[in-house]
Amino acid sequence: MRYLFLIALTFSVTASWAGQDPIAIKTDRYTLAVMEPTQSSVNPLYTAVTAAFATDVITIGEAVDEVLDGTGYRVRRNADQTHRGIYLDSILLNQPLPAAHRELGPLPLIEILQVIAGSSWTVKGSDLSRTVTFTLNDSAAPSGALLDILVDEVDGLAYTRKAPTEVMGSTGMAAGQFEPNATIGGSATNMQSNVVAQESAGRASQQSVSHRTVTAAKSIGTPSRAASEGAQGPSGRAEAPIPELTLLEGESLVSAIMKLQSRFDLGGVVYSVRDKSFDINRLNIGDDIEVSEDLMSTESIALNDVLSGFIVSDQGDRSLIITDNSALNASNTVVFDVKPGSVQSNAKRLLSEFGWEMPFKDGWQAQDYPITSSFPIAISRDDPRQAFSELLAEYPIQARLNPSTTTAYFVHRNPIQ
Repeated sequence: MRYLFLIALTFSVTASWAGQDPIAIKTDRYTLAVMEPTQSSVNPLYTAVTAAFATDVITIGEAVDEVLDGTGYRVRRNADQTHRGIYLDSILLNQPLPAAHRELGPLPLIEILQVIAGSSWTVKGSDLSRTVTFTLNDSAAPSGALLDILVDEVDGLAYTRKAPTEVMGSTGMAAGQFEPNATIGGSATNMQSNVVAQESAGRASQQSVSHRTVTAAKSIGTPSRAASEGAQGPSGRAEAPIPELTLLEGESLVSAIMKLQSRFDLGGVVYSVRDKSFDINRLNIGDDIEVSEDLMSTESIALNDVLSGFIVSDQGDRSLIITDNSALNASNTVVFDVKPGSVQSNAKRLLSEFGWEMPFKDGWQAQDYPITSSFPIAISRDDPRQAFSELLAEYPIQARLNPSTTTAYFVHRNPIQ
């Protein structure tokens, strides 16, 4: 019986050598292994993957970077779809990554990209060029007026590119690379320096093409004297600073914030919003707003009916504050970093910021809560009450402040208070 089994086994291997079936080899006494490539090795875009994006991955473009890293594929900007010289896929790549997409899979890699892109876009892969293209579906294509608004929203953001013929003439860059738009500076000198930086990056990409983001020279940095001090008009009086950026009526607040971060080289955004019913992702800019860095650093800009924004600096770190609290402004607001530990330890740190203290024995009469990660809050340097309200907003704890003795007690707060 054993002899017959071995004959059958030998026959199956011989038949595979004849080309009728995939070749199989014997790996041990009773096991055959079929010698044929897997679907994922034939086409890496169909490799089953699980995507889990870190919190520092903000935009869809950054998420696409992460997914394609190591696959040998890169994004080719869709030259067949442009508007005013800007690739339409910039509208997609500059959008914030939805929270629901931070963990995906296991799914084929191409399906991960399609889920991230959404139903308005079709993801196409090319085995020949090893590229991935995002194409806007005809049914989702916006009208001319809306398209102008969408292109204005992304112009100047990190994943915006203009057609090579408009930005760099015949030199161009590797078609698969994301490249920050080089035309946002406004001055001929800045534009020229950006073009040179992009041409250098293009020559480097011919030697070693990569889909990762290329950092070009920025035209932002320190504002010119004319912008920061005001240009001298014919009468010799200082005129208002020249606007450096326009936020458009109807533009999403998220898009406007990304534009401000990119234009003014800001390290982060700090929200100080008392009304928790606001969905930041659904809010829009109220009117056309022309802003400059000098204006944002000295005044609060009304973004819409409920929120304002301004820039604060602390030891070289610059943050954009978004708030619905009219008591906060550019002159009295600082960023306080809440650190891992507990609510009580951070309350003590905040007290010391104001030069206050907590009575040693019975100053803390509430339950303590752990804080596992660091995050910033915006506080008024003139108003300890606002500062502690910001720190304790998420906890059933109330700070009872005594300005005459510069001491504070912390007690349990009824959640409805």
